[in-house]
Amino acid sequence: MPQTHPVTEEADIHEAAAIRPADADEAERLARVEFDRLLTLLESLDANDWERPTYCSRWTVRQIVSHLAGATAIFDDRDRAVARSESWLQGKADEPGQTMAAYLADLAGVSAERRRTYREAGFNPLDTLTQFQVDERAQAAPAELIAELRTSGLTAIANRRQLPETLRSLQLPIGSGVRVPLHFFVDVILPRDMWMHRMEIALATDREIVRTPQHEGRLTALVMRDLARRLAPVLGDESVTYHLTGPDGGAFQFGPYGEPGTTLTMDTVDFHLLASGRLTPDDALARSVVTVNGDEALASRILAQTSVSY
Repeated sequence: MPQTHPVTEEADIHEAAAIRPADADEAERLARVEFDRLLTLLESLDANDWERPTYCSRWTVRQIVSHLAGATAIFDDRDRAVARSESWLQGKADEPGQTMAAYLADLAGVSAERRRTYREAGFNPLDTLTQFQVDERAQAAPAELIAELRTSGLTAIANRRQLPETLRSLQLPIGSGVRVPLHFFVDVILPRDMWMHRMEIALATDREIVRTPQHEGRLTALVMRDLARRLAPVLGDESVTYHLTGPDGGAFQFGPYGEPGTTLTMDTVDFHLLASGRLTPDDALARSVVTVNGDEALASRILAQTSVSY
């Protein structure tokens, strides 16, 4: 686990629900920085590193990069993305009841037959897309994956920004009962997904994780903004503070302003492993990567609900 850093008593406490969202300009800047940092990490890997297991338990490093290459390639042709969206925008998809996730699968080249095969294997629509990206690149060498990313990466980031608002505003299911506009998925979730995968690749290969307040710290703050919405109904009139240590962390309060009922302290990287589902609350407590100061029952409830879409 990452080395922890002390949090001082004087640390500023941010109200998580009031954190400023990223506008389109900032979202594009964050995506470009993240893409550059991912490429730098990948180019540092040796042959053995690519087959190492990761916190993403279904995938090795190479399979994670296959997914990232596929997720980038979907948007490397703006005209194609717009043209293929017309039937979805008009409600004339080839299968009744299809969702925006199926539009993305269609854009990636997943046939209706392949979608049914994945569905029968228990994959939800979004996981169908990501597993297809991995399966289609099963024979790709590391150099080919890096080349694909380098060829389509920056173009795809610009194209996502330039999709028509009628398309960007459509709702996309990203989890059980969770739907977001497509613009939130492409502007916020995709860079966050790349960032999370970069962290776990670095952990799997013993590489240093680049951690700065300007980039990783801002991404952390945006995660906390999303978490505030999830925790609001859980907290009621109680409050809790997360103290995240390291240069990309900070202190974030959830619930009504005042003395928190409990304070949870952990390294920022460990927090993201927890919030993304890669580390369970029980494991976090058992490994002592989280310290609880205050109401332990409240802390257990908050840890169980610390889940954000990555």
